[in-house]
Amino acid sequence: MLSNFLRERTCAFNEAIWRPRSAIATTVITGSPAQIGLQMSASEQKLYFLLQLSAHALRKAADAALTQAVNITTAQAAVLTVLENDGPLSQRQIAARLMQRESAVTTMVGRLRSAGYVQRKRSETDARAWVLEATQSGKTALRRAAKPFGEINTLLDECFNENEIQGLARGLSVVVQRLTDESSAQRK
Repeated sequence: MLSNFLRERTCAFNEAIWRPRSAIATTVITGSPAQIGLQMSASEQKLYFLLQLSAHALRKAADAALTQAVNITTAQAAVLTVLENDGPLSQRQIAARLMQRESAVTTMVGRLRSAGYVQRKRSETDARAWVLEATQSGKTALRRAAKPFGEINTLLDECFNENEIQGLARGLSVVVQRLTDESSAQRK
């Protein structure tokens, strides 16, 4: 469902950003900078900015594909995925798992409930609390969302080689973990 135009533009963007032209630069990205005595800082590469642009472009493309296929956004698909994997959950638990504010989750859940994809019920462990679970329609929508997400992942596979994907995934996981740990420490 991704247009060829978008695919070409995204790959060209990633090619210009992620695929260095020199052997030295390739070694820096795929090997340890300390091993070859060079440093390429995140600041010099404008990495934060590039991550924002890439995330925005990917989210826009995925939202368009998901809206066309299933009439949900990537954020709503994330809520359905969390509920499918770990539900039933409270809105607070969903927000924590998605690292979102509860107010953002409230809006997403409202839309998912209106669409019949999520239902609210009393908690089995706390009669005062409400929890959410994906309905059968929500589970079906989530299964139908697999194809557009697969197309986005195929696009990424086309733009990065296996080592780049592994390195990027590893690095981004470390960033998320460190920021999560720091945020938790600040709240204590």
